[in-house]
Amino acid sequence: MIRYQRRLLFPLVAVAVVLSWAMPSRAGMEVNQDREYRRLEDAQGELGQFPDDSETAELISQVNELRLQLDMMGLTPDADPSKIGSIKQRIGDLERRIGIRRKMITQFNSDGGLQRERRFFPDARNRIAVFTYDEAYSIAEIGNAVSFILSKKMLFSSRVRSLGIVNYQDGLSPSGSRDVSYFDKVDRITADQGYLLQLWGQVTSVEGGGIMVDSFLQVPWSPENLSRGLDFNLPKAMGGGRLTARLEANRIRIQSLKLSKDEAGQIRSVADKVAVLRSAPDASAPVTGRIQEDGSNRSYTLVESSGDWVRLAFGEGGGGWTSVEQFCVDTCRRLLDVAAYSNELTAIMAGAETSGRFPDSITPEAKNLGLTMAARGVFKDNPSRALELLQSSPINEKNKSTLGSTDLSNLTALASISSRIRRSQGDQAFDDVQLERGEIANIAEDLARTSVADPRSLSTLENLEVLFGYTGDRERQAVAAEIAKSLK
Repeated sequence: MIRYQRRLLFPLVAVAVVLSWAMPSRAGMEVNQDREYRRLEDAQGELGQFPDDSETAELISQVNELRLQLDMMGLTPDADPSKIGSIKQRIGDLERRIGIRRKMITQFNSDGGLQRERRFFPDARNRIAVFTYDEAYSIAEIGNAVSFILSKKMLFSSRVRSLGIVNYQDGLSPSGSRDVSYFDKVDRITADQGYLLQLWGQVTSVEGGGIMVDSFLQVPWSPENLSRGLDFNLPKAMGGGRLTARLEANRIRIQSLKLSKDEAGQIRSVADKVAVLRSAPDASAPVTGRIQEDGSNRSYTLVESSGDWVRLAFGEGGGGWTSVEQFCVDTCRRLLDVAAYSNELTAIMAGAETSGRFPDSITPEAKNLGLTMAARGVFKDNPSRALELLQSSPINEKNKSTLGSTDLSNLTALASISSRIRRSQGDQAFDDVQLERGEIANIAEDLARTSVADPRSLSTLENLEVLFGYTGDRERQAVAAEIAKSLK
């Protein structure tokens, strides 16, 4: 019996072809130069079909530069053979980059103009993107392994029934100072996907030989998620002003995990073991297949679970059992806190109830975002519960500048006022309720202290304008209004 279904897609991973060149004679060099010209012409033709953006322009510039170098070499009878070998290698690198670029846009429609990427798993109500971790500043080579493990953990243990996870595992790292950055590519690839969440990260080498793995999460600015804002209008007896809680800190660091070289090697080993499928939920059971990253089994469905093990079925047939927890132990288990947090946030955004408790290893800003999203979900029906969740935040006077603290503080003000109005309403109509100005003044003072840490928060300034207006503090109301106007 199929208990539930979830799917995961792996786009094709580019495979670099290594070309071996023998040192040519002078006649052979002329033939090879002709061949290099043809390769550059082919590259130029393919680039003409790519989107007209800065990355395509940079690749075209490289084609022109290499063509010029070939022209100059033809004018030099005694050209150094090592130079043509270098040019051939550079052309090979260029072709590899073009291949990666092609794979990044193969899902685009060719109906002219700015192309839009088709959606993966369009029938899944909740879809998440997990990106390979950038390794521009590390040689640990665990970026794919980290994203592989996290995407499996998220898929295998999610509380959300209709879930699609897209794991991007190539074409993200920049290969030159003028290239589009890793982070810009994350945004570009998912611009039209409407993902609920995006998970990505960076692996860097640190002094002493260790490795730092930083994980980030982004709530895309899309009408399909909760990032647009939450409004609450005061009763008419209190002026009827509108208070707003926006999600301004939508890109946050979830965790910073330091690994030794040996532990980094264990991460690669874990990913390899998780990829192996077996005939039964047992690490010693016969192997039946493998989750490939070369596109040969592009998608699969989770059809059954037994403890920490799950059984996968490929669309083309075959499958087997695998597990994350069985192999991901010790330091690797702390990495799974990233997946646990992401799953909890996914469940919250999908409308599920939350306890408001998150893994200890995640950052204060990640806890702020989680509590803010959880409180937003229950604010309309139960502002008192929303306030309870928000007040469990790690924010204090020492870390009011923590990313996300402004969002949380604004929602705290809304929840505090809304819950007080409900307690005071009784048989009155909502618009007839009027709270004591001293109560509102205290809430405004708390919010004003937060604004010092983030003076450019438009939501905070607009809320302070409304609250100071109600308390009669005209001078501070005018200041808040003036600063807010300057930010618009």
